[in-house]
Amino acid sequence: MVSYIVTGGSEFLRGRVVRQLLDADRDAVVHVPTDRTGATLLTLPAGVRVPQRDVPAIDHIVHLGPASPTAEQANHMTELRWTLGSAARLGATLNYLSSVAVAGAHPGRFFEDDFDLGQPLTCAAHRLAFAAEGLVRHARDVRWRIFRSGILSGDSRTGEVDHGGGTAPFLAAIARLTGLPTELPVILPDWGTTNVVPVDYVASALAELVRRPGQHSRTFHLVNPARQGFADLYAALARAAGAPRGIALPGSGILFDQLARVPGYPLLRDHVMDLLGIPAHAPAQLRVPAEFIDDTTRARLRHTGIAVPGFDSYADRLWTRWQREAEAEAAPLALRTVHRGAAVAPRRELAEV
Repeated sequence: MVSYIVTGGSEFLRGRVVRQLLDADRDAVVHVPTDRTGATLLTLPAGVRVPQRDVPAIDHIVHLGPASPTAEQANHMTELRWTLGSAARLGATLNYLSSVAVAGAHPGRFFEDDFDLGQPLTCAAHRLAFAAEGLVRHARDVRWRIFRSGILSGDSRTGEVDHGGGTAPFLAAIARLTGLPTELPVILPDWGTTNVVPVDYVASALAELVRRPGQHSRTFHLVNPARQGFADLYAALARAAGAPRGIALPGSGILFDQLARVPGYPLLRDHVMDLLGIPAHAPAQLRVPAEFIDDTTRARLRHTGIAVPGFDSYADRLWTRWQREAEAEAAPLALRTVHRGAAVAPRRELAEV
């Protein structure tokens, strides 16, 4: 029987990883910490859960990194140090989920064994990812594996999106643009490239590779092997949503970076981004110009049926799910329209009932 502790990350990812581990091995036991007192939730194969403080022998600790790219660095590093210490005391293998953000602004190929190539780390999210992965790499008395994930775009099967990050801000922006005529092109900043992957691929690949024996001190890329332009991602979502097509201005990303040094411009930029529902820091966090090579990972996953799908193949599911959830959230408000203290039926057919 193999025992795991799964920590860190968001519930959006963590729940999927736990389910994948249990689905792959019906005898596995997965412990999910529930608070900072050391209490854990023991998850049995049958789904029976009982609180437990004394954790038995543990084979693997799976630490899924910070819950969001904007997590405070000090808190995450403290938690990671505690996790490394736990792995050393328990004699467990640490499987750490890092991020493509460690590559920062590196412009060329980034191989699975690469780490410090002198790349510029242009934002807090890049610096956090780099520092955290470095802490794992230089840990003593701990067997470790590192998995670098692309930006989580959503679930390619169900269309579910983590509203706390990933592509959620851009879905919100496209929702605001759907009211415009489709013939009217939208001018897009040339933000360069990123690397997005669906959460179900990351959870499946991670659970598969964690269970493989050996592979210590190795790094695996859970990425899309091809560079993805922001304009291409917008085009796929815009087609699904019926939003106006986008036209990226070549070189405008560099221009906007230079304008950021002009007094007053950041406030104007942040205001425009806020109107679109996009956090001002999102483009910098999601921009990764490197081409990530995942040859080793794909070789290990060969014959498993686990492969990263193209964004175009599931963009419509992301939009459909997003739209359905937005309509469900707005519906109760429409039905509770109040006029001078009296409920008013907003639709004619309701008034006739």
